Amino acid sequence: MRSAQQIATVAVIGLGTIGTGWVAQFAAAGLTVRAFDPDAEQRAALEATVRDMLVRNGHPEAAEHLCLSLHDTLEAAVEGVDFAQENVPERQAIKADVLGRLDRALPGDVIIATSTSGLMLSDFQDALAAPKRLVVGHPFHPVQLMPLVEVVPGRRTAAETVTIAEAFYTRIGKVAVRLEKEAPGHLVNRLQAALWREAVACVEDGIASVAQVDAAVVNCLGPRWSVVGPHMAFHLGGGKGGLRHFIDQLGPGIQTRWEGFRTPDLTAMTDPLVRGVEDEAAGRDIDTLQQERDRKLAALLAHRTREG
Repeated sequence: MRSAQQIATVAVIGLGTIGTGWVAQFAAAGLTVRAFDPDAEQRAALEATVRDMLVRNGHPEAAEHLCLSLHDTLEAAVEGVDFAQENVPERQAIKADVLGRLDRALPGDVIIATSTSGLMLSDFQDALAAPKRLVVGHPFHPVQLMPLVEVVPGRRTAAETVTIAEAFYTRIGKVAVRLEKEAPGHLVNRLQAALWREAVACVEDGIASVAQVDAAVVNCLGPRWSVVGPHMAFHLGGGKGGLRHFIDQLGPGIQTRWEGFRTPDLTAMTDPLVRGVEDEAAGRDIDTLQQERDRKLAALLAHRTREG
């Protein structure tokens, strides 16, 4: 396998929201990017979009010296690359086809990372000639801002592949969380699905509105969890006795709440939830909301960086 330090040219396959974010992330790190998407309009819009992202996120030099080439076929895009990041739609058949083409087109020592948010990597590996070099590298939107990437092995992924992918993502500025084994939804999507289940249930039960739930997270859980995770938060909540004292004192009540949690009917709740977020948006369109989110997120992350 090529080492993390040897990776200088990266192929990005699939140029939707996630793929475009990866292009910006790789470009900000000074890498050469070769890109492909079957949609000619996506390809045509990429360079201007990435330059704008880089300037807005504090990388004007990377925007000026952007080393990006666009290609009409997947096979042309991966010529001479040291690493491939796949970001095609989250459909089993589409992923299988593209991963198979990448496997056939690339030398066996080039890692193929998939951005899949929930599909099981092992389901694709048996059809590949070099399954050991396939790994999950799952980022979070907006990719160019959110630090985390989940690095997840499949049943036939080599330990060396995971180590190199983890080191490479760290090198380009990501916080790589290496999972011990694969599971549907990986890690973060499982955590946020659990929280959203209760958030929807609270709306369905009339405990709080959509906006009130969001305000509770933004003004309490969000700031707290941006500096310490849930385990550490409760460890600190236990005072001098730490997490053990917290569980001794509050664990029975938490266990009782867990046992009372239920799964709401998301289909039945779709219309009330949509009306709730539309009210919360107060006339702002998606582009405006995204720009507001990105500006605040960038400021928060910059503050965290300064504080260490």
